[in-house]
Amino acid sequence: MQAVKFSRGFTLIEGMVSLLVISIGLLGTLALQSSMIGRTMHSNNQTVAASHASNMVARIRAQAGYWQAVPVGFGVAVSAAGAITDSADATVSSATALHACATSSCATPNAEVAQDLRLWALNPNGSSAAERLGNTTLTVDRIGNTLPPLLQITVSWDRKRAAGGIDMSSGYLADAVEAANYSLRVHP
Repeated sequence: MQAVKFSRGFTLIEGMVSLLVISIGLLGTLALQSSMIGRTMHSNNQTVAASHASNMVARIRAQAGYWQAVPVGFGVAVSAAGAITDSADATVSSATALHACATSSCATPNAEVAQDLRLWALNPNGSSAAERLGNTTLTVDRIGNTLPPLLQITVSWDRKRAAGGIDMSSGYLADAVEAANYSLRVHP
């Protein structure tokens, strides 16, 4: 009679296969975590942009008389550094250059609007747009020919700079700078 051998433990092949399966699972988890971090950062930036856009809505409503009178085709852009350029109303830009509005009341509605735009860029909600989102631009454009006018407020920023050089979609370091936008529309 022959004795039956019982094998105990794992063979080397079984151990290596189980290690491979665990490694693939861990790599998938790592990729998922990286992607989730990128998406969380993007969601945070969208929230910050929404806050900055809402801040501008409040400023527009405070100067409703000026904004209700803007002509068709009007557009104004404000950089994070406070530089203002516009398409249809040179008085806003010249008011920025000529009037600092250092006191609590500005001399003209145009100067007050210029001051609102500059304040938006330099310190909305306690922190500047450049600090929170990187290279940020605010645009306010009149949309259509409706009365009262419909204004579109857009906050644009560079996703890479806002994420500290991380590509938001993959979570890995990225070379390309991708623009992101947040827009809303309002009647003054």
